Amino acid sequence: MGKINRISIAIAAAAALILMAGGFAFARTPQRILAAVIEAYPPAQDHRGLHSAYEQPEKEKMRGYGVMEQGGVPAERARFYITWSDYDYRGVVLHLGGADKMTTRRGNPYTYLKRGDVMAVTGIKNFNDTIYLNLLSKDVYVPENRTMEKHHSRVTVMLGFKFPKEVLERDDPAEVLAVMSQWVKPFKDLSSAAAYAGGIAPSQPAATAAAVSPQDEKIRSLEEKIDATRRDLDEAEKELGEMKKSKAR
Repeated sequence: MGKINRISIAIAAAAALILMAGGFAFARTPQRILAAVIEAYPPAQDHRGLHSAYEQPEKEKMRGYGVMEQGGVPAERARFYITWSDYDYRGVVLHLGGADKMTTRRGNPYTYLKRGDVMAVTGIKNFNDTIYLNLLSKDVYVPENRTMEKHHSRVTVMLGFKFPKEVLERDDPAEVLAVMSQWVKPFKDLSSAAAYAGGIAPSQPAATAAAVSPQDEKIRSLEEKIDATRRDLDEAEKELGEMKKSKAR
């Protein structure tokens, strides 16, 4: 038993060292900076319309907006099955400082946001040295290359700002907000955001989607056929139910 206890203590000590090392490996966003970000980009009161395209966002619960100052940020529409489902807040991270770069998950984005797009701030998250803005387009978003498609919704992105350790150590909210506003300029109301957006020209995306392969086109075509079949089944079930009710009378 003594040997087992010694092994357990050694494992616990090793785990503690790993956790301590992890704490030193990642810069933490100071609370003063987070408070300033929340003040500049006040998130909406949580409600179902922020999560599902089946429900309309409640304007009276929206608190902050942002206007995209740079194009090329990937965004996704809501999921669509028989009807609209949840929004897909695609994670995108801006690695700031030095050679700035943008990363996101695999797979072609639904679209890329343009300079001048008005987005509602639906949430703010923080993980170590990265501050995330959850953004939802103020209206249904119809990309220029998808005008012929049948289903359009608002689009969403979880845009992360990953700051260098030295920036966070300076604990200067003004410096952080200045960088964030170079990508998303904050506003407290929709009318001010829309007025500003109307005065700036859209930019070309900083990144373009990879060419759509024949296989991707076939997949999209099959998805549209499945959607159409589901709608037909839904309508048929509804008609059948009405006929049964009429017969029962």
